[in-house]
Amino acid sequence: MPESKLPRKLHKLLRLALDDLDQVSKLESVIVDMRHWIMPADNGDKCMVCLAGSVMAQEFGCTLPGTDGVSPGNLVADCAISYEDADCLYALDDLRQGNIEHALMDVYDRETNPLPPIDHSDLYEFNRVVRGIHITPHNEDPAQWRADMESMCKQLEKFDL
Repeated sequence: MPESKLPRKLHKLLRLALDDLDQVSKLESVIVDMRHWIMPADNGDKCMVCLAGSVMAQEFGCTLPGTDGVSPGNLVADCAISYEDADCLYALDDLRQGNIEHALMDVYDRETNPLPPIDHSDLYEFNRVVRGIHITPHNEDPAQWRADMESMCKQLEKFDL
């Protein structure tokens, strides 16, 4: 099984993913579409890529546009990525929708990657961030989605998540 490549802190993972998305979105062969990891489009001349799909392309070398759809499960089955990296990709899928709780469960566990300690005086704010963040759907307003993601990244960094 390959070694893990992706950061296990959500704010670092999200920053990497946003940077990777910036890079792949410049390619004429790419359509940013958050409904697909990496999926061929327009008779294979282009492909649709989501936030996690951009990481799959930039960090793991998945071909764009490619001939077949690619998902984290495919990459683990082909021994191209570690289970931990697949968990990170699933966490990105949760984060792009504002589901921080699920992303935390995807990435952190008691034995190998425990949550950092949270100061009790910050618990109310932590709970507000984790449960109260709103992410505008990308297909409704990509610019607002990006602003929401940047804001979330800052909030995650504040708690060292």
